[in-house]
Amino acid sequence: MVMEKYQNKYRIPSNRRHGFDYGSDGFYFVTICTQNRVPYFGTVVETDQDPSLIHTAVGRMAVECWNEIPQHNAYIILGPFVVMPDHVHGILRIQRNKHREWKPNTFGPQSDNLGHVIRSFKGAVKRWANKNGVPFEWQARYHDRIIYDVDQLIAVGEYIRLNPAKWLEKNRDGL
Repeated sequence: MVMEKYQNKYRIPSNRRHGFDYGSDGFYFVTICTQNRVPYFGTVVETDQDPSLIHTAVGRMAVECWNEIPQHNAYIILGPFVVMPDHVHGILRIQRNKHREWKPNTFGPQSDNLGHVIRSFKGAVKRWANKNGVPFEWQARYHDRIIYDVDQLIAVGEYIRLNPAKWLEKNRDGL
């Protein structure tokens, strides 16, 4: 990875697709991790149905804040979502009611796009943790993937649904 300098300081290059408008209509698969992959959100356990997470207080708040995203961003439709011990996976759909002209990403403040939604979500969870004296830190960035077709949408939805079972299997095998 080649490190670039901005204002005479090294910075990590963005992993976002260059020139893509992350405020445009579409489906986005997002993964957001806790700092150092600390399992702040809970523990995956076997149940009578599928394995699931026993949430900590901050894990419950992550679910609540995620479910409130459309209340703060009317252009967002929530897809499959799961909270894991040290990360969250979700599909967000950006769908605007009126036509909006496409604009490439620009440097500077961003609003009404995927980055804005994720920053707001992460900020809400962190503010709750701070207010309640709960130790919690997010990883500085997040991972996203643009979903281009129905087959990808179905595959990512299945990946999200099966994530707790894969977590248990991986940890049961000592990997």
